[in-house]
Amino acid sequence: MELKYNLFFKLIFNSFILSCFLFRGAVNANQNMPLDLKLNQIQILGSHNSYKRAIPPSVFDFIKSENSQLAQALNYSHPDLETQLNMGLRQLEIDILKDDIGGYFLNPLGENIAQKPLLTEQENKALAQPGFKVMHKPDIDFMSHCVLFTDCLKQLNLWSAQNSNHLPIFVLMNIKESENRIVKGQKPQRFTPQDFRKLDQLLVNSFKNKLYTPDKLKREYASLPEAVKHQGWPSLNEMRGKFIFLLDASAEQLTRYRGNNKNLSGLSLFASFEEDDPGAAIFVVNNPIAQFDKIQRLVDLGFIVRTRSDANTSDAMNQNYKRVNAAILSGAQIISTDYYLNSPQSERDNFKVSFESDKWINFPQQ
Repeated sequence: MELKYNLFFKLIFNSFILSCFLFRGAVNANQNMPLDLKLNQIQILGSHNSYKRAIPPSVFDFIKSENSQLAQALNYSHPDLETQLNMGLRQLEIDILKDDIGGYFLNPLGENIAQKPLLTEQENKALAQPGFKVMHKPDIDFMSHCVLFTDCLKQLNLWSAQNSNHLPIFVLMNIKESENRIVKGQKPQRFTPQDFRKLDQLLVNSFKNKLYTPDKLKREYASLPEAVKHQGWPSLNEMRGKFIFLLDASAEQLTRYRGNNKNLSGLSLFASFEEDDPGAAIFVVNNPIAQFDKIQRLVDLGFIVRTRSDANTSDAMNQNYKRVNAAILSGAQIISTDYYLNSPQSERDNFKVSFESDKWINFPQQ
């Protein structure tokens, strides 16, 4: 899959200000791009729950018998992180769970349902170690390309070393603390402020100068919105080889993450706040139809927005491209999808999200 970039020119159309004229050029991660393009002047595709492997058939059948709607929503998977990056994706999403002593997520109930081992010996050894774990839903949707979060980071670092001139990679982070709705298995543990500090330090230790932090955007300004307004984002040339981590979390989780540190000084992750918050710079706005105007306003103000072009596989099941259309035309710089070209479900469901699609241009005006 080729990586696309877009420059936005504004055109008034049916009382909307739309990003209707997009300058397009197909490049891969190592080809030259205009050096003066800013980070907020591109559009990229990314994947949703990027680590996720397919649910084993017997476990999937069990979920379907308990909740067919949930089963449909969980019916997607991805190739490993390296493959996705080689395909041109430049945003990944990783869910992490706390396991301080190790072994908390060993022996998932899904193996009892399947009546056979589903995890390899190596994966069981990884689960037995203390540290942040990576999975979607403990016990039923736990198959991951990197069981340990540190292994995910190693994979990213290795790929980056082999492709040192790559465009910046955004990594969306979710902290999983909720029980699943199907089985009463292991309840995810609550993150403390100290756990968040461990996460910050882990990212610093893993990526060092490759990690683009809120402080690097903020510089001498008192808040991130001020920095965005007065100096803007760095150029793509400056951002080659960098990683940007974004925390997508509830308001209560965000409070635990930053405490009294309102402008995120000294922290590793950007986070999605309201636009007048001193920590606001990158936003997660997931519904590009209902929140179309909001996304456009934020983009016009110089912020970066991540949205989703599809959700729960329902758009694909109905061959409904309205959300894809809205995501692209909104101007959101980061568009997350389960249906990038050549993804397993894209081929299965004949639904493809691409900047080259002939279907996105017909977004109906509201």
